[in-house]
Amino acid sequence: MVMDAHVFDALGAQTLVDVALTTTVAIPVGGSIRVTFPSGFMVTPTAITSPVGLDAASSLSMIGTVPKITIAATAVAAGTVSFTLNGVNLGVATFPLVPGTYKYTLQGITNPGSSCNQFYDEACVTAWENLVVSTLDVNGNTFQFMSVPTTPIIKSNLRFARVRTALTTPNTVTSAYVLFNTMTVIPVGGHIVVTFPTGFTLSPAGTVMFNNGINSMSTATISGLTVQVTVASSSVAIQNGVKFTLSGVTTPPLHTSGSYQVQTTDSL
Repeated sequence: MVMDAHVFDALGAQTLVDVALTTTVAIPVGGSIRVTFPSGFMVTPTAITSPVGLDAASSLSMIGTVPKITIAATAVAAGTVSFTLNGVNLGVATFPLVPGTYKYTLQGITNPGSSCNQFYDEACVTAWENLVVSTLDVNGNTFQFMSVPTTPIIKSNLRFARVRTALTTPNTVTSAYVLFNTMTVIPVGGHIVVTFPTGFTLSPAGTVMFNNGINSMSTATISGLTVQVTVASSSVAIQNGVKFTLSGVTTPPLHTSGSYQVQTTDSL
């Protein structure tokens, strides 16, 4: 037997399927022709049309997802037979989405850090990479997709921050604590970066103790006047009183002034 089936090839479209076959044996009354489609097709035909070499009284039924054409009244002679099935759609779903506009809301999305290093919407003209929205069939094959611009993301001030040394005498080795309130989550892999003013000395061998709000599996590195904490195991939640303590801090000489800088970053 030789067979050909032509399917309109627009992904996701419901369409007609033209089936043509050449049989070398007769198909008796009560016999049948069955067409099994590959996975990914939704097959819900309700009629056969344009029969050639096939009695018009032949009936259509379904065996699962397989259309069955049962020969009625007159046997099908050896030769070429053709017919058309309706209601075939590329894309399997219990309730297929018809073409149209759809909307849904995702929860649990945490924005990345600032895309423009600015505090104000008006000054922030750079967005992160585009989002890609796709529709796919059950096997993960793409129907359609679109690249959608994202919104520029500004940075914001910490609600509160403080850095204090345990001792305030000049040129003295001591410890310092960092305390701040955060209005944004610091994700796993994100950082807390604290830079001390010129005049301080931070020992590369200094240690960091996480007092509150930071998972104890987090790590810290010290370089120059900067200590960077990398958040591990669990995110730092939105909260007041996030605190850690750094040892090996040498206070500056007398009559030194400056400002500490405390910032939080995403994992990028």
